[in-house]
Order: sequence, then structure tokens, then C-alpha cells
Amino acid sequence: MTNWGLAVWMTGLGALFVASVLGDRKRAKLMGDLASRIGFKMWGDKLPPELSLVGTPMARATATWNVMEGTQNGVPTIAFDCRMGTGKASWRRTVIAARSRRDVFAVVPSDSSYTVDRSGEWIILYAPKSGFTVWRSLMPIAELEARLSTLEQQQ
Repeated sequence: MTNWGLAVWMTGLGALFVASVLGDRKRAKLMGDLASRIGFKMWGDKLPPELSLVGTPMARATATWNVMEGTQNGVPTIAFDCRMGTGKASWRRTVIAARSRRDVFAVVPSDSSYTVDRSGEWIILYAPKSGFTVWRSLMPIAELEARLSTLEQQQ
């Protein structure tokens, strides 16, 4: 590789890094704005201690961030972004957890790309790992807000 080729390659790599950092900062701001709008509390990168993810793939998360907690339509709810695994094999997802005895996500129109698991008192909604995890990542803010706003009220 020539010096010019190396310089172009390094510049491209640096640009990708900067874009990633700026994208993460923008998402953190948008998540904070959403939390404020719907009356949720931001927890930063720590999951509230009452949340159980045992028995779900999310229990093995290697990092969490943009954690928010509140009550939506009478349902105690926690939403967060997480990373599963490390390095090239890692994947990122947005998770919504609702404390309920029944599936409060049932009224939310969804395609088959989402999975609902149970862990103790918690119902967990997330997109499982698939062959195309590079193309699918964190839930868009508008979709997250729509899913939170349509949680089915407990009876």
C-alpha cells in the first residue's frame, strides 16, 4: 500500500470513528428528550436493580446505556440500549422491559422480527440476533416512543 493509500484508509477509519461517536451522542440526547417527554427517569448506563433479565439473552449484555425507567399506561417500564458480546461478533439492541403478569406488548403491531421473553415479573421485548445484525441495530427513537405509548394497561 502506498503512503497515499494508507493516508486515505486512515482518514476513512477516523471519519467512521467520529461519525460513530457523534451518532452515539445524538442518540443519548434523543433518548433523554424522550424520557423527559414521557416522564421517565434516566439511569445512564446502570440498569435499575429490580429489573430481572435472567433466562433471556439480554442477561449476558456486555454493556448497557441510555437506560430509562418510568410508568407508562400504568405499567412499570424500563427501556435501554445494550451490546451483546465483544469485538466483531458483538451486536446492539434496544430492549423494552415491562413489569406485568401478562404480555403488555400484545397490542403493539409487530412483525416477526421481535421476540418477547419473560424473566420473573418482567416481559422483555427485543430483536434477537439474526444473520444480518450489521444492518439491524438500535430501535429508532420514533418506534421506541410508539411502542412505549401503546403498552397495554394492566387490569
